[in-house]
Amino acid sequence: MRRKQFGRSWILLAFLALTPVNASHAQSAAEFWLNANNSKASFPLPWDKIKQGETVIVVRLMQVENSAQVDFTVTLSLGRCAGDAQEKEIPLGALGLYPKGSNQGRFVFDLDSALKRMPHGQDVGQFCLNFCLRTLRPSEQLGETRVLLSTPEWQKPPRA
Repeated sequence: MRRKQFGRSWILLAFLALTPVNASHAQSAAEFWLNANNSKASFPLPWDKIKQGETVIVVRLMQVENSAQVDFTVTLSLGRCAGDAQEKEIPLGALGLYPKGSNQGRFVFDLDSALKRMPHGQDVGQFCLNFCLRTLRPSEQLGETRVLLSTPEWQKPPRA
């Protein structure tokens, strides 16, 4: 079974893209930071790759700075790049670290089912993968917590 090549670090299946729309906080073209001041990032979907069957992405959690040991997650969703608050986003999953205190991970997401749930008849070029860093407890604040993520690596799904 080819699933083992992804290792034990993968947690959920979802989707991603290549360059952040709000790239002001990007470290380089291959990675980006999320923190309390820039807790969201959006990536336009690369329709050329999706049309070629590349619907699986790999995202690497490269570094975590969390001296206050805040419990956090990075949620992923599919929605409009413009962020129209009236439209619902399609939830895809979340990046989570286990055990607590881990500072790296590799996550594999499959966009296929989410892409099928997108509204029909709309300009597909306006859809993005949205990342959001948030605490697990509403009573906590992110404070100085920062996470460095790789931009997604697009792949074709493994053959069954």
